[in-house]
Amino acid sequence: MKNKIILLSFSVLSVLSCKKKDERPAQGPKVVSTVVVENRNVVGYSTFPASIEGRVNNDVRAKMSGYITQVLVDEGQYVTKGQPLFRLETNSLSQSANAAKAGVGAAQSSVAASDANVKAAQSAVSAAQVEVNKLKPLVEKNIISSVQLQTAQANLARAQAQVAQAVAAKQQASAGVAQAQANYQGAQANVDYSVIRAPISGTIGKINFRTGSLVGPGDPMPISTVSDTSELYAYFSMNEKEYL
Repeated sequence: MKNKIILLSFSVLSVLSCKKKDERPAQGPKVVSTVVVENRNVVGYSTFPASIEGRVNNDVRAKMSGYITQVLVDEGQYVTKGQPLFRLETNSLSQSANAAKAGVGAAQSSVAASDANVKAAQSAVSAAQVEVNKLKPLVEKNIISSVQLQTAQANLARAQAQVAQAVAAKQQASAGVAQAQANYQGAQANVDYSVIRAPISGTIGKINFRTGSLVGPGDPMPISTVSDTSELYAYFSMNEKEYL
């Protein structure tokens, strides 16, 4: 009896539930938005950190070590090839150049003295040769003793040896002049190197060293950079995946 009552209760609940479901309003199909797919070119953009450089970029470096005494240009200024940009201290260089120039003068004086010695020795040879030529026929005719001729011949040989020594001394003096001139040219070149000039025509960049700074050819950082900005280029990096 109890089981029948329970089954009857479930049946009643099922009927009521079906009636409630049947009371809901009917819904139509949902509206879905659509898109027409087309083939077209699309431009995409990517951002990369880049450095802007000119067509030619030349570092400005010192050819010799020294302290900067003058900065003759400003950052961003347009300069022409060969224009002075910086000056280095030249006191010791000028002294060396003056000493080398004095050495050239001394060497030239030595050459002049050697040349005079050569001429004097050649004159002595000529006189000794005349004496030998004069005595030879007299000895051959037994007018005088051969001892005088032998003495004259010895004097001639000694004069010829002096000529050879004078010529060698002159050659050595001439070599000294060449060496002195080379030393002077080297010292003068160092003086010229104390003026740092623009390697190309362009715009001067950041000046990394100012008055009083010690610079040299081995510095890892250049004094400045001159860039030919007639054309500009952007340099940046990307990996292979980004490139493809």
